[in-house]
Amino acid sequence: MVSVTLKRSSLYRALKVPRLRGISPLTVALACLLVPARLPATELLVPEAYATIQAALDVAVAGDVVSVAPGLYPESVRFASDGVTLRSRVRHGATIQGSGHVVNFSPYAGTVEGFVITGAVDRRAGVFTSGAAQVIRDNWITGNADDGIHLSNGSVATIERNIIVDNAPTGYHSGISINTGAAATIVNNYIAGSGVGIWDFTYTGGADIFNNTLVDNANFGMLFTSGALRRIANNIIAGSEIGIHVTGPYDPDLSGSIGQFLEIDYNLLWNNSMFDYFAYLDTCGDRSCEINEGPFDPLPGTSAVHADPLLDPATGYELSMGSPAVDAGDDAICPATDLDGQSRPVDGNTPPDGFAACDIGAFEYLPEPRHETMLITGAAFLALLYRRRTRVPQPY
Repeated sequence: MVSVTLKRSSLYRALKVPRLRGISPLTVALACLLVPARLPATELLVPEAYATIQAALDVAVAGDVVSVAPGLYPESVRFASDGVTLRSRVRHGATIQGSGHVVNFSPYAGTVEGFVITGAVDRRAGVFTSGAAQVIRDNWITGNADDGIHLSNGSVATIERNIIVDNAPTGYHSGISINTGAAATIVNNYIAGSGVGIWDFTYTGGADIFNNTLVDNANFGMLFTSGALRRIANNIIAGSEIGIHVTGPYDPDLSGSIGQFLEIDYNLLWNNSMFDYFAYLDTCGDRSCEINEGPFDPLPGTSAVHADPLLDPATGYELSMGSPAVDAGDDAICPATDLDGQSRPVDGNTPPDGFAACDIGAFEYLPEPRHETMLITGAAFLALLYRRRTRVPQPY
């Protein structure tokens, strides 16, 4: 046995700890060694290690992934730290069925991806954010009593490749609602069956809205009230009363207003029962002077399409052969993939003309069948097929 003797003063200096009455510095050192270190980027498994999603979120820290097995999780969940990713191991395989805001980020940054998100009641949303930055990706958001996604209080969100269907179908409930200084990039989403597809009344925020397909949203495809610059391109907007509606205290010259706060081009608008574009602009902001109300004049952009998009009757959202949306989009803002994960752009002309250009909408037309590569999978896919096939009347 080796005997080691240290002078007490040397040990204090070596450990750099204060002299504590009645507590040996060696005891302090051993206690420090026994405290478990939290490793970065931990994968927290639900339900293997944590019985509920919320239990895992409560202990997750920046860089952690809460990885959820397929199944039904009857809970509303709330992020408890910045920088956490909440991920379904199988896309649309795990369902979070809540009653309040089903997935609540407030006030944290983070990511939610791959879930079915449903069940919000009263004035609650499927996904709710307040402040910070979020990524909302590859989810199926349906059956919520208010907005599918609600952004507020300066949130900066990326919303991509989501199926947002059959949330509150009347009034001003929205597939995506952007409020109070929030900003968003909204790309490759399919939005149907809400009162408003996208409602943006952010005032000081802004939005890039590219390559989405919005159909059968009862009142408005997109509704903009006040705010900063929005860029709106490569979207299909069909089957609403008004395709794009603008209201707020803007310049009475509609063409001037478009230049000030909206950049709109390369969109396909069809079968909107009242107007494709409509503006209600109060030049004073308090209704004390003339209201400029009516269809846009002149129409925005030079590359818009006003024709039947020929959506596939079997699904209601993919493009069919000969669609005027094929190769008609703006390549400058074309995303690298579509909602299905297929590379874009491709040459979708029949016969091919050797020129690949971006299609309008969330799906790139493929001359060859997709061979069941849809990210919309399982029962959720069958439910969408049923909804689209049995909905009366069909707009296409």
